[in-house]
Amino acid sequence: MSAANRRGYLAGISCCLAALAFTGCAGGDDAARDSGARAGASAAAAPTADGAANRVMFIDGDERSELEFTRRGPDALDVREDAQFGDDGKATRRYTFDGAGALLRMHEEKSQTVLSGDRSPAPMRSTLTVTVDGGATSATKTVDGTPGTVQAFEMENVKRRAALIFRLAPR
Repeated sequence: MSAANRRGYLAGISCCLAALAFTGCAGGDDAARDSGARAGASAAAAPTADGAANRVMFIDGDERSELEFTRRGPDALDVREDAQFGDDGKATRRYTFDGAGALLRMHEEKSQTVLSGDRSPAPMRSTLTVTVDGGATSATKTVDGTPGTVQAFEMENVKRRAALIFRLAPR
């Protein structure tokens, strides 16, 4: 593990431990944990100078993200996520949630260096779009411009990530 990756890893562990300590996730009752989590997210998401959006930095595994939250009234929340993973990948994701936190749309554009046994490391670009309309969910994906199959684990990752991001949204 390189020194830069080790520093990022240690920073991520420190951030997670601090979040667990702050929100009481290591123990206590559910109401206290939920209250602490909301207070921590709101405190971390101070308005920017222009007051138009709130920004939060957070670490999830080896992924470091900056989130920008913009409310469109009480019924919609837009989130832009700029993520960096390791030294070789980045993604921009845009989420739209309804007022209750249900994901309506997520669009991701990602570039990452891919290692393969039969070629030199090369950049790979992909897109993933998930749209939820009522009870129907649709998803499309491209890899280097070619349509791809959206895998079940990718859908689970989108759901997990969207739920986490909505919990971080300022109230």
